Amino acid sequence: MIKYVFLVWVCLLKFTSVSAQERFVNKAYSFSMLKPADWIERQNTEFINNIKRYEIGSKTLNDIIKQNQNSVALTSYYKYNPQAHAGLIPTINVLVRQNPIKNFDDFMSVITQSANGMKQIFKDMEYIKRPEEKVIDGVKSVYFVTKFTMKLADGTPIKVRNRNYAIPREGHFFQINFIDGSDSEDCSIEYDKLEKSIKLKDIQ
Repeated sequence: MIKYVFLVWVCLLKFTSVSAQERFVNKAYSFSMLKPADWIERQNTEFINNIKRYEIGSKTLNDIIKQNQNSVALTSYYKYNPQAHAGLIPTINVLVRQNPIKNFDDFMSVITQSANGMKQIFKDMEYIKRPEEKVIDGVKSVYFVTKFTMKLADGTPIKVRNRNYAIPREGHFFQINFIDGSDSEDCSIEYDKLEKSIKLKDIQ
């Protein structure tokens, strides 16, 4: 049985600031999305620069994912600087992950089982919206929203809301997490805008 563990926080390489409403574009995996304006970007620059050097086919791209423990982080965004902000930090993670499943119903079933497995990590995890089909730029995808409690390094509990998208492509899928607070730091308007900006075809 294939299982996907939904990652909540991702450590990447380099901080940069996003001052205007620009787009994140990854031509190799054919993914594009608006960047949240005035947030801090932490992009996997080493990986992205390496794949830019070559004309890479879909098989090679999927092999790269396998060689990286079946998951490659493309980019992340933080509303506040993690090194200077002590409380909840709204965060966006974009990953590309291995996906050998070709049938969407089977993909939905596996994603749902994996989402349910989050209860083993976050004991109070609840669904705000259970896994359902959602079309993203013409592609049938899986969408769900959860809430749960996490603890900061000093033990302070924070209430987290996690909006999840699993978008299947040939041999891989995109996992996108939009994280904010369930009782504070509501970023729903920004996240709705970013969801609508996702492009998966004809990336220029």
